[in-house]
Amino acid sequence: MLLKPNLLGAYAPERAVTTHPAVIEAVILKLKELEKEIWLGDSPGGSLPVKRIWQATGIEELCEKHKVKLINFNTGGISEHTMNGETYQLASAFFEADAVINLAKYKTHSLMYYTGCIKNLYGLVPGLKKSDYHSKYPTYNDFKKVITDIYSICNQKITLN
Repeated sequence: MLLKPNLLGAYAPERAVTTHPAVIEAVILKLKELEKEIWLGDSPGGSLPVKRIWQATGIEELCEKHKVKLINFNTGGISEHTMNGETYQLASAFFEADAVINLAKYKTHSLMYYTGCIKNLYGLVPGLKKSDYHSKYPTYNDFKKVITDIYSICNQKITLN
């Protein structure tokens, strides 16, 4: 089971920018009761090392405590998927997982207003490739195509948003 939180950057939990570790821990505890193997992965925005983000957000400590496998989507392998004429490079681990729980963060985005669970899947795009899509699709109408395409590619794996 893969948990996909929103780990935008190196923000402490009390800043309310990323999925709070308490929410993630509640899901981990339930999955452990069900004896599931648990992975947690994301590709945060920007150029900070992912390990620094895991530390600042409390995710590294949480995953060590519960023996959850942390996956860096920036370096964990890429698979290509085509939708509506665009080829997307997405984290392979997402497609290798038996199922995915998408733990989005309730927040806004400059192009999308309200982001919700669909935009959280943009974290499957590795590293600075996200910037390429933002440059190529700079308006609301353009960018919504990207995130809906990614959701269409991924939605069969998602057990819960």
